[in-house]
Amino acid sequence: MPIRTPSLLGEATIGVAHPWSNKRSTDGVQFDVAFGGGEPGSNTGAGPAFSYRRAGDTQEVALAIHTYGIVPLPGNLAAFGRISLNVLEWDRVGTKDRAGIGSPAFEVGVGLRDDIGPCLTVSARRDLRFGEDDDTFLGVSLGFCALISAHTIR
Repeated sequence: MPIRTPSLLGEATIGVAHPWSNKRSTDGVQFDVAFGGGEPGSNTGAGPAFSYRRAGDTQEVALAIHTYGIVPLPGNLAAFGRISLNVLEWDRVGTKDRAGIGSPAFEVGVGLRDDIGPCLTVSARRDLRFGEDDDTFLGVSLGFCALISAHTIR
């Protein structure tokens, strides 16, 4: 009888954050950590995530939930996509602190399939500030990822 294994995603990356819409900020740094697991036989799943970003006078720390998908590529590579929504966030713009929820992020990346190794990611984040100017940041990061595709073992 075949046994179907789940997919797993683990990510720890650091990279450059570039402000797309915030004229007050300069380029900065971003750090992401995400984990997740899927149903047996599925290359999609969900889990918790953490992010930190500092760019000019803007910084943010967030806890999020995310969903992901893994697509095997030729050779020993896999691509993944991740969409997250902040459950709890704290940000500072200039001297003003604020807590919030709901800011989305989208990330795509490439790494080693069914292994733990280096990966490259590209991300877009939208900071939603109700009643104030929203910010959009584009990022490029390097780090380590575990991209384990779902399998059927016979």
